[in-house]
Amino acid sequence: MKTGQTFFVACVLSTARAFTPSGKSSFLGRHVAARSPTASVDGRLKMDTESYVDAKALESLEQIFRVQRDAVSIAPKIEEAAATVSKTLEEAEAEHGMPWTSSISPKYEGDELLYMPFWNWHMSFMKENLTGLRIVPCSNGDTDFSYNENTQKQARMVNLCLTSNEYRKIRLTYYDAGDNTQVYNAVFYPDP
Repeated sequence: MKTGQTFFVACVLSTARAFTPSGKSSFLGRHVAARSPTASVDGRLKMDTESYVDAKALESLEQIFRVQRDAVSIAPKIEEAAATVSKTLEEAEAEHGMPWTSSISPKYEGDELLYMPFWNWHMSFMKENLTGLRIVPCSNGDTDFSYNENTQKQARMVNLCLTSNEYRKIRLTYYDAGDNTQVYNAVFYPDP
């Protein structure tokens, strides 16, 4: 649950009393006169609106807030650890010989690969304009999708997966099969 959603839930719960007759909560709550607005439970001070929320709903809300607080406090540590182990952009690109200067097929008649200028432009654009740019694995846990080659069919494919402060995932894919096929695909998933 995101912060905005949590805030919305809290607002809905705090305004629930306005739409219920005779001061009863719509959440199996207690009568208004049953508790003082700032009653203390377990040594904690309760706000006005909390007295209208039943114990089960209150417990659920507190659990949501705890999970979010813990997630917020651990997120920078995860990013820091990932940054120290990850490769640089140049290392990841060079790992499979990118940018390729020639095709895997010896019969390819072009001077350079058809879409390689687009790959190069995207790489320089990302380096110059994106903040916190870092490499992420191109795998599903079992299979690595960063490079695949079929020498029999004279085809190869490279994937480069990244993330930045502006985009949650960036994937660049180049497929080279000589004169038969040249494909370049770049996908930038925004960070909502």
